[in-house]
Amino acid sequence: MHIHAQAVSVVVGICIFMFKLSWRLSMITVVGLPVIMAVSKLYGEFYGVRYSVSLVIATDDTIAWSVCPSVCVCIMYVVCHTCAPS
Repeated sequence: MHIHAQAVSVVVGICIFMFKLSWRLSMITVVGLPVIMAVSKLYGEFYGVRYSVSLVIATDDTIAWSVCPSVCVCIMYVVCHTCAPS
């Protein structure tokens, strides 16, 4: 709760400062806020999907590395028997 109160007071202070400097530039900032929030929301959703996909890939990679030694042994077995003179 304390952090939210601090953030709100900082935002209010910045808004008062901006309106004292130039109310026109402040209005441009206020109009641009919904666009910035929409882009942030879309990026957050993309990042969430990207994070879940990376977890799936990490899990699959762990499974693949656990299977790898037996696959390599099988490949070496086939190569040895293929190259052996009959």
